[in-house]
Amino acid sequence: MAAFLPSRYWRFLWFSCTLITTLLFLATCSITSAADPGTNAASGLSPLLYLHFSLDHADASYAAGEPVTRTIKLTGLNANEHPPNPTYTVTSGKTEIANGTLNFVDGMVNVTSQLDKPGVIVLKVNQKTPWRPDFQCGAAIGWQQIKSTVPEPQDFDAFWKKKLEEPAAVPANPVLEPVVDSGSLDVQLWKITMDNIRGAKIHGYLARPTGAIPLPAQLQVQYWGLDPLKKSEVVGIAKKGWLAMNIMAHDLPVDGDPAFYKEADKTGQYNVTSGADDPDKSYFLSMFLACSRAVDYLAGRSDWNKTTLLVQGGSQGGFQGIATAALNPKVTTLTIFVPGGCDQTGFPEGRPTGWPGWVGGRVTGAEREARIKTVGYYDSDNFAKRIRCPVLVGTGLIDSIATPIGQFTMFNNLPSPKRLVLMPEDEHISPHVQYIAVQAAWWKAAAAGEALPMK
Repeated sequence: MAAFLPSRYWRFLWFSCTLITTLLFLATCSITSAADPGTNAASGLSPLLYLHFSLDHADASYAAGEPVTRTIKLTGLNANEHPPNPTYTVTSGKTEIANGTLNFVDGMVNVTSQLDKPGVIVLKVNQKTPWRPDFQCGAAIGWQQIKSTVPEPQDFDAFWKKKLEEPAAVPANPVLEPVVDSGSLDVQLWKITMDNIRGAKIHGYLARPTGAIPLPAQLQVQYWGLDPLKKSEVVGIAKKGWLAMNIMAHDLPVDGDPAFYKEADKTGQYNVTSGADDPDKSYFLSMFLACSRAVDYLAGRSDWNKTTLLVQGGSQGGFQGIATAALNPKVTTLTIFVPGGCDQTGFPEGRPTGWPGWVGGRVTGAEREARIKTVGYYDSDNFAKRIRCPVLVGTGLIDSIATPIGQFTMFNNLPSPKRLVLMPEDEHISPHVQYIAVQAAWWKAAAAGEALPMK
């Protein structure tokens, strides 16, 4: 599974694949994939032919037992003269529901299937291209009825109240170091360091537009990996009028050279399953408390507008965002995509294992039992119950790393105002174009103190 590659490769894949797929999207106006005649002569696709999916429900959401019809269209030059006839399968998890051959008529074909219980069904077209081995399109079936499998410890709230007392007993001691070249004449940038629990440090960037106007605040939290932070990320948010902070997930500098992070990765101390059998030693304990401290810091600044404090992140950053919004009521808005840490006890119930995979198939016996007890304190599903601010979630329906089933259980546990954006053709590493468009609207409304677009 890609989530368990060395972190430097994960970060490289994330950005590389996102760049490639974003460029393809922009070039083809939401066309899924393209064939290259120089490297794909045997595929049956002629030059500049594309496969484009669309669902008869634009939101990709269906009731259990409701037919799901996908229209697959060939576009591009010679689409009608050289139609391929690839095979396809429709699956729900590991169960095949249907299969056949796509016989295009006037460059178009429909495939209809259904699932009689809540879940996700995926149409896969077996058409190879240089970009990907096949084309997939998911649909969410009765997802509102999918329940969490995660046990909730009776002392969940008492546990986290006690853990929050640890940083409260340690002065933050923020240290700001100006960065001369922010990359923008309109933005001030600092490296920031604060004290965390047990002698650890919090490292990040802080940026704000020049001027003394009180600003909405935004905390960016990171996806999985050991790499330097890109100052351009926080500067880009500041240019849009935010007091922006971006923090490392670990006690590591923001601007080390690649060799430094490579050596840190080799130590093994940044393994996501470290402490998975002991809630006092979890890999995520210091990380979550660091996020809460960062929120406290932003909320204590005189240039914050005292109205909007938004937390955003994807993947592990989504996981951190959920925990942060649950642990710190100063968070006013949460926007996350493909969040990890959801429904971690789903595997024993026959569900796919989602990142970080604490209770997967290789974990058995006493170790599994210890992890199940521990995961109850950390799973996104239990944190979600305690969030009171509005939440935006983007879910990729063909995501095999942070599985959509797990994200549904987390979303269904949210008692606060919420909006789910289903992305039928998105994997974990994708441009997430549909979500990003909604996220932009949420950020704009939040920054202006206006009502969030919930539909």
